[in-house]
Amino acid sequence: MGIPNRISAVFSQEDSDAFKTGMDALVAKLPLVDLTEKERDSLNHLKEKNRGLVMSSLQLVKRISGFLPKDFDVTEFEKDANLFDQLFSVRQVVAGLLQRIDDTTNLAGNEAYAAALAVYNYAKLAGVGTEGIDPYLDEMARRFARKSKATVQPQPAK
Repeated sequence: MGIPNRISAVFSQEDSDAFKTGMDALVAKLPLVDLTEKERDSLNHLKEKNRGLVMSSLQLVKRISGFLPKDFDVTEFEKDANLFDQLFSVRQVVAGLLQRIDDTTNLAGNEAYAAALAVYNYAKLAGVGTEGIDPYLDEMARRFARKSKATVQPQPAK
């Protein structure tokens, strides 16, 4: 029985390098920050419905701003709102791409793992002592070696 193969593709080192270079160029255009874990946890995690609230508030402020306190910085609010809106759209594109990369990586990895298991089983069938197989077979066998659990000896009653 053959191994199912749903993907048959090549992603050359040259293509990988070109992709990384292109991604580096795109990332350089993004005004990104690095937050600490504590800073991340302290922020609101805004979703699509919050995006609508932000953009509606921005439209209101651009039309009528007299009700705001004098220290409310409309320019900074507009910059933040527009950055949020633009990056939200970029994030959706990147999330879709990441999902497809994950799906492809998982599928290729599963197919490669199934093939590796078949190779291991065929190598075992070929037998120890077949010229050149032993070092590979030993290495592959370590993947399946189980560590024995230390058994706890009951203490004698005193």
